[in-house]
Amino acid sequence: MIVNPLSEGLLSKSTSVFEAVRRACLDDLVHKQGIGDLRKSLSKTIRPTPEVVNRGFQRIVFNRSRIEALGPCMLLDIGGATTDLHYTTDLIREDSEEKALPGSSVARYVFTDLGIVASRESILLQLRGDPRLHDLLTRIDEDDGIREMYQALREGEFEPLPRLLSYACLFLALDRFANGRTPEISSADLSKVAQIMLTGGAAQTLDVSVAFRVVDLFVRGQGNPRILIDHCYRIWVNGITWSAIR
Repeated sequence: MIVNPLSEGLLSKSTSVFEAVRRACLDDLVHKQGIGDLRKSLSKTIRPTPEVVNRGFQRIVFNRSRIEALGPCMLLDIGGATTDLHYTTDLIREDSEEKALPGSSVARYVFTDLGIVASRESILLQLRGDPRLHDLLTRIDEDDGIREMYQALREGEFEPLPRLLSYACLFLALDRFANGRTPEISSADLSKVAQIMLTGGAAQTLDVSVAFRVVDLFVRGQGNPRILIDHCYRIWVNGITWSAIR
């Protein structure tokens, strides 16, 4: 065996390179770094997806949209790489370690490890270790194959359809929002939620009744939130066409 002349530190690590590129793209998406110089050359403003959707959400909350806000509400934009959470700050628990910014009525958080394509392996890993996996599967599917599906997921031998991954994103995002287990995100009292809006490419496969059953895992009959699935991307259009936030 011949020792690598380039040293072990210079060995090819495609996985690490892939992750570095992915993180760079997500940083640009979340923090809007790297696109500022482009704005000088364009007549229109460039906004990343989370900002566009947040503007659409604020338009709803501030009663400047045809979509009605029914009360304390939240929105999840479920995509291939991330799941973006937008919510009214009246959902934040009093004992939450993370507080809302003074004077703010809307906040947002980007789950960079929840997405049905780029974050697929991360979702599966989280599901395997979740003690409520069986409960989740019974809410999504009602056939006789749940036991086999549960076992296969636990053992890492199941190839889930995008639909299941989409519900998994909903479940995991709600779990982390309710418990404040992720740094920089507040913990919420989901029993206060009057409305949950779902948008994004992955949300198009969701069903309102099934989504409600997943949500009920966290409210347990203490609330009856309305579920709105944005099949026509109206929230995105709201964000793109709103000229100012007041």
